[in-house]
Amino acid sequence: MSASCRSLIKLQKLRIFPKAAQTLSCGARVNIFPTNQNRSYCAEVKKEATNEPKQDTEDVKSEDKRPEAEAKRTDTWAEAELKEKEDKQRRQKEADREQTIKAEILNASMKYVTKHGWSKLALASGAEDLGYISIVSGLFDRGGEELVLHHIKTSNKKLDAWMIEEVDRYKKAEEKLPITKFIKAATKQRLLMNEEFIRGGVWGEALALMAKPQNIPESVGCLQQVCDDIWHRAGDTSADLNWYSKRMLLAGIISSTEVFMIQDLSQNFEETWKFLDRRFEDISGVPQLGK
Repeated sequence: MSASCRSLIKLQKLRIFPKAAQTLSCGARVNIFPTNQNRSYCAEVKKEATNEPKQDTEDVKSEDKRPEAEAKRTDTWAEAELKEKEDKQRRQKEADREQTIKAEILNASMKYVTKHGWSKLALASGAEDLGYISIVSGLFDRGGEELVLHHIKTSNKKLDAWMIEEVDRYKKAEEKLPITKFIKAATKQRLLMNEEFIRGGVWGEALALMAKPQNIPESVGCLQQVCDDIWHRAGDTSADLNWYSKRMLLAGIISSTEVFMIQDLSQNFEETWKFLDRRFEDISGVPQLGK
């Protein structure tokens, strides 16, 4: 075997892939592998060499876009949270505005109760005075019942303000608050707030409306509230069963006297106040109430 042939075989074993090999002596060009195979291999090598930097470039671009995507997502959440907050504030403003309008109409309607009773007609008359006639039906689904509750709650607030002034008066005079006398005076003051409607013959209708099953929880709640306010302003600090018994007994006195007052035809409700004194005498055994 010639030296040139041995050299070619050695090159083939080492898998060196030149496009062509030249002979040592005769000058002929000899291909080590078929031409198609050389082209296929070179193409694959070139493809791999081309893909590697491209993949690296894609990874870099992906990393560059990640903070941008996170920032965009954060902005979206912030916008949604801001929108939700603005919607909540808007709804709250609308609700507050509606409550303000309702209170205005209810206050304006009270002077029509003795004429139209506890009815939507009284509400419509009050709303008409304020220019809200078109919205009465939508704001007052319960009709006259809302008028009654408005009067009760407003009267309870007025009573609480009156009791605060009375307690302050005793404090300024450096006198001890007479508990029983104070509670009787507060009860009488609260009952007198119904005088206009009792004389107008419509308070019995109000009590009947509050006696409806659907209105009892709220009606009882208002009575419980005024009894608690009276005892609280009187300085009650009991923390046992007396706390409940005092308020329950006072609620019974107020309720029974209120019913008696509707039927009282005496001047300045003199018989009603005598009835009230007898009720306090009946519970004289309760500490700080009947003494």
